[in-house]
Amino acid sequence: MASQGESFGQLDVDLQIGRRQFIPHEPIPLSIQLTNRAGRELLLHGDSRKSWLNVVISDQRGNPVAPYKPMAFQAAKVPVGRAVAKQIDLNSLFPLHSFGKYTVYTVVTLPTGEAFQSPRKTFDITRGRTVYEQRVGLGGKARDYRLISFAPGRTSYLYFQAELVDERRVVLTYPIGELLQNKAPEATVDRAGKLNVLYLGAPDRYVHVLIDSTGKVVKRTIYKRGPSGDPRLTAFANGEVKVAGGMVFDPDAQKARKAKIRKISERPSLLFD
Repeated sequence: MASQGESFGQLDVDLQIGRRQFIPHEPIPLSIQLTNRAGRELLLHGDSRKSWLNVVISDQRGNPVAPYKPMAFQAAKVPVGRAVAKQIDLNSLFPLHSFGKYTVYTVVTLPTGEAFQSPRKTFDITRGRTVYEQRVGLGGKARDYRLISFAPGRTSYLYFQAELVDERRVVLTYPIGELLQNKAPEATVDRAGKLNVLYLGAPDRYVHVLIDSTGKVVKRTIYKRGPSGDPRLTAFANGEVKVAGGMVFDPDAQKARKAKIRKISERPSLLFD
């Protein structure tokens, strides 16, 4: 097998991972870049027995992580002297739910049988902090809704996660937005089974997110402090949930106002004889 540095002018294979740390069940995007050095167009394809592209993952002990099923990727063309990229989600291919460090590399096999290996990349599956959890019955099935605080770097994010209780299976995990840690997020489920989330996204900006029963964000509204104080979630006896206090913040309207003020200030002074 030829490594990236021993590709004999045929094919260079490189990998990029968006960041180094992830929480269990969230998408792990991997970008595979293929550069054609062969002097001719390369058609990459496999057969029913073997894929032209294989992704290999091992855990921190060096044990291989088996994929959910044998890999099968569609054929790809790489023009002469050009680079193409393929994006895949590692979490959809492998059971990457245990905490620890993982190593990943890819192997591309040409129809001639020559194989080219990418450099190895590492990433960590680490723990976030659950700041809210609520069990909800929808359509006769119980689901656990969670909000998870996670800081893969200097910035903290608020994640939404949904798990089917009977199947013990997490079906959704994704970031809602940036989170400031100096105030705990608020959350409650309304009578329609929608999750209302209110969190501090900037020093003077609160974000209200409405997540429907499918786990999709259907509404996002920004608030700022109002005459009655900071915005807060209020649940009524009929199961309705609203944001009380605060004022709706429209960033487009604010930009328009600033632009109008600037244009006025840029007008030349009137000259009098």
